[in-house]
Amino acid sequence: MPIQEILPVLGILYIIAVFQALLIAFYLIFQKKGIAKSRVILALLLIDFAIFLTGTFLLLFFSNWRHIYYAHLANLSVFLAPPLLYFYYRSLIDQHFRLTKRSFIHVVPFAVIFSFMFYVIVFQLNHYFVFRPFGVFLIAALFIQSIFYLQRIFIEKKGAFTNGSATKSKWFGYLFGGIFFIFAFKLLIFIIWNVLGYVDICIFLTGMFFIFSFIMINMLVIYGLTNPDQLVNYFKYQSSSLPGDLKNKHFDDLLGLLSQQKLYLDPLLNLDKLARPLNISGKQLSQLINESAGNNFNDFINKYRIEEAQNLMKKDNKRQPNILEIAYQVGFNSKSTFNTAFKKFTNSTPSEYRRRIS
Repeated sequence: MPIQEILPVLGILYIIAVFQALLIAFYLIFQKKGIAKSRVILALLLIDFAIFLTGTFLLLFFSNWRHIYYAHLANLSVFLAPPLLYFYYRSLIDQHFRLTKRSFIHVVPFAVIFSFMFYVIVFQLNHYFVFRPFGVFLIAALFIQSIFYLQRIFIEKKGAFTNGSATKSKWFGYLFGGIFFIFAFKLLIFIIWNVLGYVDICIFLTGMFFIFSFIMINMLVIYGLTNPDQLVNYFKYQSSSLPGDLKNKHFDDLLGLLSQQKLYLDPLLNLDKLARPLNISGKQLSQLINESAGNNFNDFINKYRIEEAQNLMKKDNKRQPNILEIAYQVGFNSKSTFNTAFKKFTNSTPSEYRRRIS
């Protein structure tokens, strides 16, 4: 299908994607919940996304040199994406992270290149300036900058998500992957258009760029609707007094307590009762289980109970206890609750599991 026939569709996708990006950005800026710096950084990243998407839109849909001037200047916003992504990453792994005056050093490459290009393009009206050889310099500078921030992220990534975290790591992985592919598309388009001069191929890739950008921003919208706390980087236990350096010790003590004394068999077990031998509060224990095990209290305890029930079913006794007896023995108050928890952890009912092992 000729690209001219799908240009209206690409234009609609562009409008929707930019509108959604800006809508989420303003929601994050004016939202009161969560960590302010994380919300603002993510909002700036989305606004940056909308700007360089607009630059590509102007190049594809307009032939007037004035619009092309604006397009090339808007495209320079890709230099802001790596540092913004890095800052957002830092805000996820460290709730004490702050943007300081020194943070503005990361904006210097963009500011220098933008000022230089603005002077040459707008005041000297040299619209060919963005092509070779300056285009090669831009690609090299962007590549070096990207490698620098990727290296910083991967160096700090090991063991970084310790504050709440499998979901936070998954969220950043999705965001990082989406931004990376959009960034790679943009870089490829820039090389083919500005450096190599292959316009036809570039138009096709630009269409793919709009489609992927539309998909990515809609996935972000869906994620934000289903996980609003994660979108605003909400630290549930930011006011907790549980010392970070003692978490591993407390968690090891908790595992030992459950393994040796089997407190999970108590049907009346609750957070406060389990926290007492550890000399911490119920709220601190909830934090400990959430952050160290990635589960809430009920799921954490029920996992032990289900494993105990499985062991009882595997025993070669003359008289096998029935399902209800097993449920009571391992700490459940009803057969229905036991069945629900058992299926959640084993993908089968207790009766199905027993038939399978026998």
